[in-house]
Formats: sequence, C-alpha cells, structure tokens
Amino acid sequence: MIEASFPESQSELAQVTGHLTPNGAVRQLEKIGSTVRAIAVHLKPSSRDELVAEIDALGFPGLEVGRPGTTYSF
Repeated sequence: MIEASFPESQSELAQVTGHLTPNGAVRQLEKIGSTVRAIAVHLKPSSRDELVAEIDALGFPGLEVGRPGTTYSF
C-alpha cells in the first residue's frame, strides 16, 4: 500500500504536509521495483476523480487504486 493523497496540481501542499502525489508514489515504488503490487490509498475525496485519472495515466505496472470497503491480501 502506498498513499497518494494529493493530485499533481497540489504538489506543494503534498510536500509541505508530508504526503505524496501520484508521481511521488511512483518514484517511491521505483526504488523497490515494478514487480510489486501496490494499492494507492488515502486519496482525498475531493480530488479522487483527478487522482484516479493521474494514477491510471502513469501506467505503472502493479499500481492500482484502492477501493473503499475492499479487503486486500498480500
């Protein structure tokens, strides 16, 4: 699991508050390799649609958006 709280348009706010944007999440995942399954969580509800679009557009292997109420097993 990796958080992606703010869209790229709010990258400064993400940095100041210690959170990640989708690009920041991918940079962290690249450190451990693209073979890892990762679920993006902690998306701000007011920006969810924008975040989902940004995450999908990145096309990073193994990265998917978490769905509220879903249980994940690793």
